Amino acid sequence: MPTNSTNINAVVDENVFPLAVDAVLFDLDGTLVDSAPDLAGAANAMLNDLGRAAVEVDEVRDWVGDGAKKLVERVLLNDASQADDGQVERGFESFLQHYARMVCDQSRPYPGVLQTIRNLNAQGMRLGCVTNKPDRFTRPLLEQLNLDSYFSSIVSGDTCVAKKPDPMPLLKACEDMGVSHEACVLVGDSANDVLAAQAAKMPVICVSYGYNRGLNLNAMNPDAVIDTFEDLPPLLTKA
Repeated sequence: MPTNSTNINAVVDENVFPLAVDAVLFDLDGTLVDSAPDLAGAANAMLNDLGRAAVEVDEVRDWVGDGAKKLVERVLLNDASQADDGQVERGFESFLQHYARMVCDQSRPYPGVLQTIRNLNAQGMRLGCVTNKPDRFTRPLLEQLNLDSYFSSIVSGDTCVAKKPDPMPLLKACEDMGVSHEACVLVGDSANDVLAAQAAKMPVICVSYGYNRGLNLNAMNPDAVIDTFEDLPPLLTKA
């Protein structure tokens, strides 16, 4: 596995890239799809149910990445008031109901996503989606955006007993696709993605535009950080 982080805007080390892989795994929220507008819409509908003040979309972008329950907790703890366990549970159920009906109202793939995954698929690479999003939202979102058919494996936040940053979901996707973790790369946007890939001993490429909660992902030593999805194909080749 490569150990030197290489930003696509810098000179690429030809001894590291392109990575020869059989499969590519993608995070969903903040990597493939900008889902924050719909997550914020559901969060604000929940807050209205609880008589609480609304939050901004950009705030929600900073709270995404650890699953729906954690998002609800962060939303409810945003202001000076404290949310007890009962309010979190009521808020969580409210959020789930609202998000189920608006999961793809405003969510859209980032520029270059669809063409890139089509190109990788045409090269014979297997593709998987590994997300901490619950499956009841993951599949409808992918289906409504016409992305689901490209993935040989879809591992959601409740598919396994553990979520990212645990490596289990990544290894589950590899098992589904019949590929070795050593011949696979993860593309993500957060510390959870980097930590999960490193624990799975899998290369990881980060996008700079996603929901990374203000962290400097370069400091976590991913194998590359790219600014647009179109930057991905030159870093990969079919094993």
